[in-house]
Amino acid sequence: MNYLLIVFSSRRDATAFYEALQTAGYNAFIINTPRALQLSCGISVKTSTDALPAIRRLLSCGNYDSFVGVYYYTFGRYSKM
Repeated sequence: MNYLLIVFSSRRDATAFYEALQTAGYNAFIINTPRALQLSCGISVKTSTDALPAIRRLLSCGNYDSFVGVYYYTFGRYSKM
């Protein structure tokens, strides 16, 4: 299963981004940040790879100062985009 993980260093920004992505019509989930990444606040937003254009648009238009990065998960590994 492939997916995207959007990581923030603030729970407030992660929650706000999740809500914005849901409002844009994409399925998203708030999950614990995987230990493999060992980053940030402990929660991230997980969504499908189809949401990448919306993710880029939301990040450029929104005020997400604590944004850390977008990670692509495939074959059991995360790679930063």
